[in-house]
Amino acid sequence: LVCHVMTPTHLAALPRVPARVQVAWLGWGYDYYGLINDAFADGLLQPATAALGARLAAPCAEVAAQGAVPTVLGHSRPYRRPDARQRELLERVDIFSPVIDTEYHLVRRHLPGFRARYVRWNYGTAEDDYTLPGGTRGAPGRNILAGNSATATNNHIELFERIRRTGDLEGRLVVTPLSYGDAGYRTCVIKVGRELFGDAFVPLVEFLPKDRYIELLGSCGHVMMNHVRQQALGNLFISGLLGAKLHLGRANPLYHWLGSLGVPVSDIGQADLEPLQAGDADAQVGALRREFGREAQRARTR
Repeated sequence: LVCHVMTPTHLAALPRVPARVQVAWLGWGYDYYGLINDAFADGLLQPATAALGARLAAPCAEVAAQGAVPTVLGHSRPYRRPDARQRELLERVDIFSPVIDTEYHLVRRHLPGFRARYVRWNYGTAEDDYTLPGGTRGAPGRNILAGNSATATNNHIELFERIRRTGDLEGRLVVTPLSYGDAGYRTCVIKVGRELFGDAFVPLVEFLPKDRYIELLGSCGHVMMNHVRQQALGNLFISGLLGAKLHLGRANPLYHWLGSLGVPVSDIGQADLEPLQAGDADAQVGALRREFGREAQRARTR
């Protein structure tokens, strides 16, 4: 039995699975981040974004009068911890395949009783999913890709301030994918983006055909992701294969994980808009093709 995301429905069904059947959980991230809340001391939302989330979730005046007012601290941890019964049900899982192995170890550390073994597997291959037909690439453009979705874990407010502080924005667009997530949050992000960057701010509120989206990412020589959690890996793969410079926070598990593969990740806390050197770009593309090429992925599937 393969659970693509451990939804509440899947979890509730596990006790009915015969003992002879192996259970594999292909984790996506949001379905297991509640298990590792304690791994991130300051939470997953940075202060301005957490404050925005609290305002968006503020109840009506009648409810607020009863004291049910959301706190910024509460919003910094947007994934609910599982209760005792849910933790018990997860012990039925035999194989756990999160997005990266770092998260497997975090779950094991923070969930006593979880003994599922790790099997590495991810969707997608470099040739079939993350590049245009033919796989050719030119020099990436000057634009900036900022975030990956209309979800608060992008920490857009702080990200936009970081981008503005780089100073070298003349002739650049700030491309911000917002095609899925929370509609209210998206509206606020667009308002802030336009206030800070004017016509240079390009919010993507509709889904694009894959080839068109990859072409658009090709115009972005810098990819800035301000997540504390692992997220946006597809965008990072595509942009990395195009030779873009990848900027991530050091607290993000992807920062060190990608670095261990040989990808020269830049610290977003010290972000600059110097292009990735040709030698580093070649090394980055080579590392990603080795790890996520068709043959490597087929071997993991087998």
